[in-house]
Amino acid sequence: MAAFFSEVLDKFLSPVFLEEVRKKFHYDETQAREFQAVAEEMLPLMHEEAIWEKSVYYSENKHQSESCSVIYEQVVMSLGNGIDCLQERYSERKMLSHSYMIEVLAGELLLQGYAAYNCYIQNYR
Repeated sequence: MAAFFSEVLDKFLSPVFLEEVRKKFHYDETQAREFQAVAEEMLPLMHEEAIWEKSVYYSENKHQSESCSVIYEQVVMSLGNGIDCLQERYSERKMLSHSYMIEVLAGELLLQGYAAYNCYIQNYR
């Protein structure tokens, strides 16, 4: 398994990324420091555990008049169990706003991971 895309993780704590996510999910400007603090807790966990893995398989395309091989690729991405555990700890302490911050930050990071994977496919076909 490959480590998660470093170019994506490197931008995770950037003011631009955090501000975009904060605004997208309608967090108030007064919550920017909380948002940053939650992201800072997440990053070491993701550096340790976040991965992506692809698998390639071949299939015969039988729907055309000529038989031809089709290459398929599927990918799995995970930010790691540590993120789930951190989110659970916040929930257990009734810190639901922090728990939701993890949810939105993780979701946005995965979207950027999918975009990075699409670039990977385009560059290595």
